[in-house]
Amino acid sequence: MIEYDDVELFQDYINHEIHTNDLSPTQIATKLGIIHSNFGMFITKCLGIKLKDLSSAIQNTVKQAGKTITDPKRIYYKECEFRFTRAEMKKIPGFELFVKHGCYHSTKNPNGIVRDHIVSRADGWQNGYNPEHIRHPANCRFITNFENIKKNSSSSMTYQELLERIGAWEKDIVPTLQAKSIPVPKTPEHIEKIRSSILKMYARKKQKV
Repeated sequence: MIEYDDVELFQDYINHEIHTNDLSPTQIATKLGIIHSNFGMFITKCLGIKLKDLSSAIQNTVKQAGKTITDPKRIYYKECEFRFTRAEMKKIPGFELFVKHGCYHSTKNPNGIVRDHIVSRADGWQNGYNPEHIRHPANCRFITNFENIKKNSSSSMTYQELLERIGAWEKDIVPTLQAKSIPVPKTPEHIEKIRSSILKMYARKKQKV
């Protein structure tokens, strides 16, 4: 039986795939094995999720084609990608799960494990955090893909806590991870876009009456 929580989880997953993993509706449908005549329409009308605008979609296509990326946010996210060694991996929380279940793959290993930024890249981008800190192995943990979807763009520790953790890590000390959920607040620009969209929607409805 499908419950409201299931729908919300699916909404979070689709939103994450579109706005974090930069997948198009067609790519998501293919990844999930969904056959739908217009999955993009389903996402917007049934799930209430806004798709990328034309400019962002074009930039994503350029990125996937391996061409030069000039968008600052994309460059930042790229700089925040993990680059640690196998020896460093063994110190990361959840490594035993990674050894047991392997790396996540949507079709080959759907129960696999993913690398999670404890302080998220979205949080880092909004607050101008040093990408060297965001990609540091002290900012990584291994979790299930399901947990990663639920976490979305939120952080699990503060930036100050991360800096303290990095300091301990450099002394070859791995502090116990006390993870918590710290949602990334919406920027004023994002809030204004939502407010503007709502006003436009009501204006269109009034015109139809």
